[in-house]
Order: sequence, then structure tokens, then C-alpha cells
Amino acid sequence: MARIRTHTNPFNYFERMKPIDFREKFPELKSMDCEIGFGRGIFLREWAKSYPERLMVGVEVRKQIVAVLQERCDKEELDNVSLIHGQGLIFLEDSLPKKALDNVFIFHPDPWFKKRHHNRRVVSDKLLSVIADRLTDDGLLHISTDVSELWDDILLKIEDCKLYEPVENEEFWKKDYSSHWSLFSDRDNRSQFYQSFKLKG
Repeated sequence: MARIRTHTNPFNYFERMKPIDFREKFPELKSMDCEIGFGRGIFLREWAKSYPERLMVGVEVRKQIVAVLQERCDKEELDNVSLIHGQGLIFLEDSLPKKALDNVFIFHPDPWFKKRHHNRRVVSDKLLSVIADRLTDDGLLHISTDVSELWDDILLKIEDCKLYEPVENEEFWKKDYSSHWSLFSDRDNRSQFYQSFKLKG
């Protein structure tokens, strides 16, 4: 994949989106999952291959990355993938009805270390609230990072929003989880932080 700028302020993208009837476009698929910020698409493609009965929707704010991954998915004939160019929060708000998603994945989001840039971090109070509305009653939110400062911030936001509780899901993290950045973390022996969350009863 060609070198593409990795740090992109998601709030530079303002374009609103139209509702999408994924059930009409993919009538044979019974479940729908969504990855916000799929990057090189390692996890997205492997998940789609492992679970061909599920629709995997990927949302990415960097248009060039969407185009490159679409070519790969076409070559691999992944017909249970739908890639969307846009901002994750706007997509969830505008394009999906409530209780549409069984899984939401957010892996290694940009940490935006400078304090004045913290408002650019993907996991926000608003995003957590919207995800909660879009998850099914048994749906799960999966988040990972290898940045301890960012992980602490994410956990604090999840605790403050009072919508989620952690759930034991080691099988997913050991069997299904793999991303471009997690491979670097493994190689460099960096600590990785990950957790799955369910909606509070």
C-alpha cells in the first residue's frame, strides 16, 4: 500500500450522509458489523473471510485508503464488505437506524498526544452514546490501543457515560483480532490494551 498520511483530523470532515439500507443491498446477510477507521484493513478483510454470513461495514475518513482497500476486497471477491468514505460518527448518526449493528470495532485510533488536540480523539462522549443506540441489545463494542495514556482516557469516558460494562471476550482477542498496528506492537513487545464492552442491562 502506498504511504498515506496516518494522522487525519476527523473533524475536518463535515459532509453529512444519507441513510443506507444495507438490508436491501445485502438481503442474504443476517448480521452487520462495523469497523470505524479501518486503516490498512487487515482486520476487516480477515473478519469478512472468517464470517462470510456477516456484513462487514468499514468507515474511513481517508479517501485514498478507502480506494486502495476496495481494490483489495474486489480482488479477493469479498462480497460481504461495504466500504464507506466518511467520518465514523456522522455515518452512524446519518446512515444507520437504531439497533443495526452486532459489533463495532475501534482499533488503535490516533492518540493525538497534545492536550489541545484531545478533542480530535475518535472515542468521545458523543460517539459512545451514538454507538450505544446503534448496537443491538446483545451487541458488543471492541476497542484496542497500545498507548496507555489514550487507554486511560477511553476507559474514563466509558465509565463516565454509564452505558457500557466490560465483558470477558478472550476468544475474540486471541482468535480473531489482528490489525496493522497490533502487529507492530507484537514485534516491538509494546503493551497492548484491549477490551470488549456490552450495553448495561
